[in-house]
Amino acid sequence: KNREKAFDFFKMKAFLYTLILYSLISSCFGWAENRTFSANKFVRTNLDTFGVIQADASTSYQIEFVPFPSSFGSAWWKYPMQMRGFQANFTMFIDTPTAGIYDKDGLSLVITTDKSTRSAPGGVGSIGYGAVDDNQYGVKKSIAIEFDLYKNPAPINDPDASHISFHAALKKGEAIWAFEGSNSCPPNLKCIADSSETDPFSGNWIDVSITYLPKARGSKQKSELTVSTKKSVDTKLVNELSIEDVNLQEYLEIDDDADSLAYIGLTSSSGPGDASDPPKIQKVLVSKWSFDFLGETNPKNSKLDQPTTVKKAGEAGSFEIQGYDQFNFKMISGGETFKVTGSDSSSSPIPFSVHDQGNGKYTVDYIIKKSGKIDATVSMVKNGKDVPSNGDSPVSIDIEPNDPSAGATKVIDTSVIDGKEFVAGVDQKFQILLVDQYGNSVTTFDNSKKPSLELKIAYDGKQPSEPDFNVEGGSGIVDVTWSNKKAGSHKMSISINGNPISNPDHTFKIEAAAPEPKETKVVGDVPTTGKTGLKNSITFQLYDTFGNAATNIIASKDDVTFTVTPKKVDEVIPVEIETLKAGRVTVSFEASKVDRYTMHLSYKDFVIVNDDVIQVVTSGDIYPPTCVARGQGLNYTNVGDLAEIKVTLMDKGSNPTGGQGQNPGFGLVFTSTTNPSIKLNSKDVRMKVLPVEKGRVTINYNLTQAGDYELIVTMNSTEISTPSEGYWAVHSEPGEGFGPNSQVKDMPRETRTGDTQKFELVTLDRFQNKRKKGGDVVKVQMEHENDKVKFTVVDNKDSTYSLSYSMGATGEYDLYISVNGLQIKESPFKVKCSWAGLSTGAILAIAFGIIAFLGIAAAAVWVWKKKFAGKRLYQRLANQEPETLT
Repeated sequence: KNREKAFDFFKMKAFLYTLILYSLISSCFGWAENRTFSANKFVRTNLDTFGVIQADASTSYQIEFVPFPSSFGSAWWKYPMQMRGFQANFTMFIDTPTAGIYDKDGLSLVITTDKSTRSAPGGVGSIGYGAVDDNQYGVKKSIAIEFDLYKNPAPINDPDASHISFHAALKKGEAIWAFEGSNSCPPNLKCIADSSETDPFSGNWIDVSITYLPKARGSKQKSELTVSTKKSVDTKLVNELSIEDVNLQEYLEIDDDADSLAYIGLTSSSGPGDASDPPKIQKVLVSKWSFDFLGETNPKNSKLDQPTTVKKAGEAGSFEIQGYDQFNFKMISGGETFKVTGSDSSSSPIPFSVHDQGNGKYTVDYIIKKSGKIDATVSMVKNGKDVPSNGDSPVSIDIEPNDPSAGATKVIDTSVIDGKEFVAGVDQKFQILLVDQYGNSVTTFDNSKKPSLELKIAYDGKQPSEPDFNVEGGSGIVDVTWSNKKAGSHKMSISINGNPISNPDHTFKIEAAAPEPKETKVVGDVPTTGKTGLKNSITFQLYDTFGNAATNIIASKDDVTFTVTPKKVDEVIPVEIETLKAGRVTVSFEASKVDRYTMHLSYKDFVIVNDDVIQVVTSGDIYPPTCVARGQGLNYTNVGDLAEIKVTLMDKGSNPTGGQGQNPGFGLVFTSTTNPSIKLNSKDVRMKVLPVEKGRVTINYNLTQAGDYELIVTMNSTEISTPSEGYWAVHSEPGEGFGPNSQVKDMPRETRTGDTQKFELVTLDRFQNKRKKGGDVVKVQMEHENDKVKFTVVDNKDSTYSLSYSMGATGEYDLYISVNGLQIKESPFKVKCSWAGLSTGAILAIAFGIIAFLGIAAAAVWVWKKKFAGKRLYQRLANQEPETLT
């Protein structure tokens, strides 16, 4: 089924191609076919009085005019003609009428340029074409050749016999008036030819030949119109009309150079008759019609419609050859063979193709790929020979290079771009060699040809919103002036009509242009608050006029002005100006005092910061050298006694920090004044630092070592401010004796009764400092069951005490010694006492003691008795009356 469908489609295409080919052949050779007589090649009018009959085989088809009385009719050749040399031949037959010869009208050959009036010919009596009154307008813009059988009376005054006459409208735009007689014949022309034979046209077949030879353009030769009639039977000349210097174009209102078309036809009419004379019937037949142009294509007169043309390489071009005949009139039919030859700039022959359009014009097509000027020679083949055409030949064809081909176009010297460093906004140049796809150097370049030729430069894959390049060029080289305003590393891509060239990508670097002061910008914000002791900085960046940071320069300090003015005091604040790399400048100042400061900063003549105010507050960072320490009761204390130091915390500018919370790391350094190498350690100094309150710190301490010292207060190992000497002189006295730290010296642990023992007590304070004075409460107690020991304690006023005692009984004693209510070290002591025996003195003492006792006792008894006191006492005792005792 598919093969059947394909075959049907093939048959359909074959039919269409055949139809097209037939149309082309018919168009090219139409005039040859038109020469054959056929009634259907005529346009007929007045169909009720017009018919086609067939006589016999020898006469072929015939046209019958006016077969009825009082009728008229016409037949027009279908094909328009140009007014040039022509020859028309036909055979006519006018039969014998039923009455006299004067009732016959005849036949006319009419030529008109007014196509619309062909269908409205003249009436009866005008041989079918002329105007007979104001109400009947004949064929306008026309000429007529009459074959007249009717003798018109005066004022026309036709000849008596059959005659030939030429008629033309004497006023532009009008028809020929049938009753104007000789006035319808142009002046100075012989318009009528009579016949020597009486009525030769009636009842005979007459061969008519009409020949018009126009005046050749540019020549002195006269035009000529010849009309001849012969009998078909014996070819005997009936009559002949010859008119010289007649210009049919003029009567038909055709300009010499115009291509207006004319139409040729035959008209006829029959007489109307009247009441005394019945209508006459006249038969007019025409057969064997032929029509030929007498002009033939003359190569020397032929012309070209584009004698000089400009085309691009590879672009299809064409020009036309217009055939002209020997009379220098345009040909309207083809059939000739023209040849066009020429070579390109490489001497290669160019394949010109010539196409016959069938209307006297020949189209020459070509495609030339090499640029340059080419002369194409035109000739026509006539009788087997090439006859050169003198009409505008040779044809000058200027082949320009085509648009540049991206694949062939390239940057000539890439070293002027690749790896280079350029300044932003500064014009740079490079050259591009433009070549079209056929290898032609594009010798001209016009930027106005866009978009047919559009060169684009993109940076980093993006097309700039505004092209920053210009192109100029010639001789195949384009000078490209370009600039890039954005600093950094870039890749340039070059394309033509959207296609990259052969070496499209190039890398380069753009540096910022010279800084523009008014483009200077502060990096970040201008500080509005600051802290004492710290740098308050402003950094500004230099930019060029294109907005690029000037990272490639170092600014000069001389171009920068920076001033800082405090509000409270008239003081010049020192500032620092630091020119950094990458086009940055940093200015700074350090305020030591809390205050409001006014800043003014400018670069060259451009003000960057205009009297902006910054409030400087304390940094809160404690600066030991500026802190102030004040002591209370430091000069003279006893060891263990509490001393107090108050430290006011300051920042570097001696501004109170006013802080709260934890204290920083404080230290107290005590150095012996007698031996500077001796410093008290942490065991010797007991210190407590209270939390910071309102920017102040309280330090409480006491010493455990007596002596004279220089006191220095430190913070984080750095000295802070103390009195003018830079230290405090601290004297620390030992405290009162402290029993547990006191001890005896050279105390005997064994003794004898009656012996006196002496030893020394050394008192130390609670921190084991040796005291330098006495005054302690020293108590000594010895316990024994049979003896109480008396002691002697002597204060030596130097922290030592001399003790002595003697024992009267033997045994072990517990010796207790206390200082200020606390037992000394090792107390109580064990002391052993032994019997020492009686000495002479002891014996004597005993004796004397006994005697004395007895004497005293005797005396007492005597006195008692004597006074009865003893008696009363005895009696009361005996009577047991103790309540009476006192």
